[in-house]
Amino acid sequence: RDIHLLSSAFFVIIVAEMYRGVKGMKKSAKHVQAAICMAMCFCLVSCAREEIPAGRVATYGQIARLIGREKNARLVGRVLRDASLYGDYPCHRVVNHAGRLAPGWPEQAELLRDEGVPLRDNTHADMRFQWREEDG
Repeated sequence: RDIHLLSSAFFVIIVAEMYRGVKGMKKSAKHVQAAICMAMCFCLVSCAREEIPAGRVATYGQIARLIGREKNARLVGRVLRDASLYGDYPCHRVVNHAGRLAPGWPEQAELLRDEGVPLRDNTHADMRFQWREEDG
């Protein structure tokens, strides 16, 4: 896998997009460092998210563990919230630890159903369909 190359490409694109055309944006060392950190996290989350096969779901915490930031499940959620700005990714396959779907995104349930993931109710995926890294 060329994950490092892909991550580097994403990183360059994202940092460039963050600063392109933004008037009056502070560009102090602290702001640049924060932008670089978010871009790196986006690259890692994007690569991990691509591993989730159709018909399976993964949790925010699971993705955080995969990228080596096990205490940053909320960061994964933040990155996924904005992922549609950078391409078409299978974000609908990521749910919280209890299987709860993302609030305010009714299409997520339909996308999961289309892939064969049953729902426990209107707002929760059946976690018996949770992806396990060892399953491939």
